[in-house]
Amino acid sequence: MTDHLVEYRCKPVTCHRRSFRTACKAAGITYDVITYDIRHLYATTLLSRGGDLAAVSKQTGHSSTVMTANVYYQEMAGEKKRVAELLASADTSF
Repeated sequence: MTDHLVEYRCKPVTCHRRSFRTACKAAGITYDVITYDIRHLYATTLLSRGGDLAAVSKQTGHSSTVMTANVYYQEMAGEKKRVAELLASADTSF
């Protein structure tokens, strides 16, 4: 386990712009990708798969879970429908 998002040969990568461009080129990605896109993909993927909002908020460096929810939940297509279906299928006879 490491505290760094990106490491190379067990050392943290602090200046990643050129490496990121090189990796995108090697992967055949021809459109402009910025690291914020990766951060956004990371957060929305975790949240859409049931990831803990507080954990995702902390990992993305947001000041509050409200900010995280406002930024990411609105862009997750079908999230409201999924939650409604979860509620509808819940056993409410407790």
